Amino acid sequence: MFGVADRGASYTEREAAYAVILDADRRAAVVQGRTGMFLPGGGIEANESAEEAVLRESLEECGRPLEILRTIGRAIQYCHGEQEPFRAQHRFFEARFCGPVSQPAEYPLAWVHIDEACRWFRYESHVWAVRRLLAEENP
Repeated sequence: MFGVADRGASYTEREAAYAVILDADRRAAVVQGRTGMFLPGGGIEANESAEEAVLRESLEECGRPLEILRTIGRAIQYCHGEQEPFRAQHRFFEARFCGPVSQPAEYPLAWVHIDEACRWFRYESHVWAVRRLLAEENP
């Protein structure tokens, strides 16, 4: 669980799915949004699975198709400072890009080492997911 729940706040529930994509140098693929860096991914729409959401979001944000390799895990993130506080249920998948850019990207894509990304990620849960995958690769 990440963030701090305010006992007096009423939280909207949001589900989202994100891809952790590492390159040969163990850098993570990130998108630069208006409020910080994010892993590729986003909100799960009605009647959409987490896997379908992360594939759709990668195409929208990065302009590239993904192949999901496996599930990394889930995390709860309490979020404040936006329109209304929300409790996000984030699902994370190890993935890789599986084709060239197929449409215009919504955000610039960058490759960053986790130590650098920690300073810029919008959500602590994203740092956790990348670190978890890196730890599994090098126990």
